[in-house]
Amino acid sequence: MSGFTSPFDLPLDGAAAPARIPSVEARDALGVDILFLDDYVVTPDGDYQLVAGLENLRRWILRCLLVSQGEFRVRPSFGAGVAQFVKKPITAARRDELRNRILEQLRRDDRIEQIQEVAIETVTINAKPAVRIRVRVQALGRAVEFQPFSFAREA
Repeated sequence: MSGFTSPFDLPLDGAAAPARIPSVEARDALGVDILFLDDYVVTPDGDYQLVAGLENLRRWILRCLLVSQGEFRVRPSFGAGVAQFVKKPITAARRDELRNRILEQLRRDDRIEQIQEVAIETVTINAKPAVRIRVRVQALGRAVEFQPFSFAREA
């Protein structure tokens, strides 16, 4: 996915990835996955570092944004393919197409009870054209708004 910068390896608040598993309700409802940054993260005990709860959901949404359809052989319809949109000028029609792709992906996840907002705006980050995507959903019976995901063109 070259051609743009992605926040995939940055935790929600910019701090280190959470080291403990959240409540049983959040873990069971939102799942647990292996934390993957540039590589798998291994704990001092030799186990893979896990991510769970809302952070797991946030990372799943980010993965949906990053992956282009056809990239995963076992799930060829997975992914919104933000990189395709960042590399070209964003017109109103292209913004609508990207928003529809994102909505389609979010609707497929049973953890998301309701999609409250998917907002896409064009911005400039470090003098480079970028796209900022804000996602608000309802999960576990409460509204969840994630820090906006930003994707900038590389030179």
